[in-house]
Amino acid sequence: MHLYEAHLPVSDLDQSINFYREILGWRLGYENRERNIAFLLSNDEPETMIGLWGPGSLYGTMSKHHVAFWMELDELLVNFQSMKQEGFAVHGFSGETEEPSVIGWMPTAQFYFDDLDGHSVEFIARVQGESDPSFLGPLSDWMVRL
Repeated sequence: MHLYEAHLPVSDLDQSINFYREILGWRLGYENRERNIAFLLSNDEPETMIGLWGPGSLYGTMSKHHVAFWMELDELLVNFQSMKQEGFAVHGFSGETEEPSVIGWMPTAQFYFDDLDGHSVEFIARVQGESDPSFLGPLSDWMVRL
């Protein structure tokens, strides 16, 4: 299952549109400047949308949110390097990291970063191996176990 829709209040609609288009590769689906809103669509999953609500819009009050995007592991690894190259502080469970973390009970690999308004964004992918609720650590440690 992939994300269908999430809505985030943003401090600057233009900056946020640029971030989701240029950095994350989404495409603009709809924009209404009178309402100060925009909706972006995933290039990979046409049913997946993120709504951006600028200042003065119905949901434009600033509060921080979390959104997660599901992808394949190879895409996660490419995105991990890309976000670091773009200068984003990429982190796992214990702060900044040099590789994605693994949650063993799922089992999934993921990493986190903040968007331009401080919302927590997570990229997550399924990894091989049997569920292990006791494992919480770096991807390289998980892969050694296989």
